[in-house]
Amino acid sequence: MGLRFSRHAYSRMLERCISVQAVAEAVRSGEVVESYPGAHPLPCKLVLCHTLEGPVHVLLAEDQTEHAIIVVTVYRPDLGRWHEGFRRRR
Repeated sequence: MGLRFSRHAYSRMLERCISVQAVAEAVRSGEVVESYPGAHPLPCKLVLCHTLEGPVHVLLAEDQTEHAIIVVTVYRPDLGRWHEGFRRRR
């Protein structure tokens, strides 16, 4: 499947200094911490990856008809909203 970036994700990556490599690593080897099968217009999942830049959460949507994984948004999780390890919300 091909990897595509939404405008929003690309904007957030620039704003938050998160590299394409960090996002690609999350897609390749990240851990799914939440799933949203009923999300509209496409089912999504939140992936956690520990990179050299620190922990990163990437929201991904899988478009089966286009054979693409779409990066919806990207951010660095903070302990104010996530428990230690960034796998469970507070």
